Amino acid sequence: MFQLIKRNPRWFVAGLVIAVLLRLYFIWHIPSVNGDSIAYSNIARTVLQHHVYGMTDDVVHPTVIRMPGYPLMLAAVFALFGIDNFKAVMFLNLLVDVGTCLIVADIARRMFGDRAARWTFLLAATCPFIANYVASPLTEVPEIFFTALAMHQAVIALQERKLWRWAASGAAVAYAILLRPDGGIILAAFLLVLLWQLIRTPSRWREMFAAGTIVCAVALAPLVPWTIRNYRVFHIIQPLVNRGALDPGEYESPNFGRWVATWLVDYAAVENISFKVDGEPINIDDVPSHAFDSPQEREYAAQLFAEYNKELYVTRDLDKKFEELAERREQRHHFFVKYAAPALRTLDMLFRPRTEKLSYDPVWWDLRNGREDFIVSLLLAAWDAALIAAAVIGTFALRRTPYLGVLWVYPFLRVLFLSTIGSTEPRYMLECFPYFFVAAGACFALRFCARRSAPQAQTEAATLV
Repeated sequence: MFQLIKRNPRWFVAGLVIAVLLRLYFIWHIPSVNGDSIAYSNIARTVLQHHVYGMTDDVVHPTVIRMPGYPLMLAAVFALFGIDNFKAVMFLNLLVDVGTCLIVADIARRMFGDRAARWTFLLAATCPFIANYVASPLTEVPEIFFTALAMHQAVIALQERKLWRWAASGAAVAYAILLRPDGGIILAAFLLVLLWQLIRTPSRWREMFAAGTIVCAVALAPLVPWTIRNYRVFHIIQPLVNRGALDPGEYESPNFGRWVATWLVDYAAVENISFKVDGEPINIDDVPSHAFDSPQEREYAAQLFAEYNKELYVTRDLDKKFEELAERREQRHHFFVKYAAPALRTLDMLFRPRTEKLSYDPVWWDLRNGREDFIVSLLLAAWDAALIAAAVIGTFALRRTPYLGVLWVYPFLRVLFLSTIGSTEPRYMLECFPYFFVAAGACFALRFCARRSAPQAQTEAATLV
């Protein structure tokens, strides 16, 4: 990679300057410290001040609502630069995200050649959808970094047939899991790739078996002390955060979310409804009309929201009433609830303008919210769609490239997983962007080669495969 940078200094220096300036713009002008950031910082502060992995409310109490990777990272930053110094965290995010740009460029170089690496670096450096999360103390930026790093080491391991590279890949997967439990999807993707390699080349079964064993052992090893800690503190066997991100004994209102999942297809409803539970009042007018089958049903739901708004809390009795609503909708709209709604939520996560960290209205298509919201959101949506389309085209055009599955199997599994969660937050799809950058970079490189003279194009395209 260093040789490539030396051969193309202007390209990479210009890309680096753009990358840094774009991320500095978000840090200085659109910083975002939300509820999740506060929760992470609370744990980090409690670790530093009380030496307990827990939270400080009125009293200090241990917790299991977050995996330890990010709170401990924040604790290290706070120890060096001061408690709750979120600007320092954002600058660390900037360095990590620039590192991601270089890693995906090297993946493209190793798989598709130098030209693809240059395009990949430029796409990653200028992409606003990840850059805006640099200004948010959340897990997204480091999670994307370790996802890309795991892919990078896996590609090298398969190309050079070095088992220690699988250990390095497993270490990246391990930290991805410690940041977010869904980081385990990376491990599942690698095991499927190794299984496919074993089927295609049975003579390498010892190598593939050893690789799978090593990556599993290293990736899952950090969960052992974490699980032991949870058993000693809470007397539960829980290696990952549970789906509700709750401590043992905390009440969860599953049926409210179950009812929402029967009609939810767009992120705007997540902001207007789901994010407000518990603690904020909810307006029945924010619920889309397709959530109800009759005026009577809407009136009944309005009564339930009025009951919720009195205490700003979904009680057990109220949750039971939402269960009745959910069951009726599941019976009447079985196909929509089970198949159509998950598909629409997944498409929404893939192709939204990704303005959730900006000041634009999530109902961006409504011109009554302002022309600027509509135009900027439309341009960002087109950018997102073009990147994904180029990635798909690049994957099909170069489908015979060895070990291409290391790139596309993970986003494929992640999309399947996200279709089951009953929510639609665009940030959940960001971990797929290392694949989008590399495959789209290869696509643009092939497109550029196609415009050259035939002999020269053949020579340059040969380096891509």
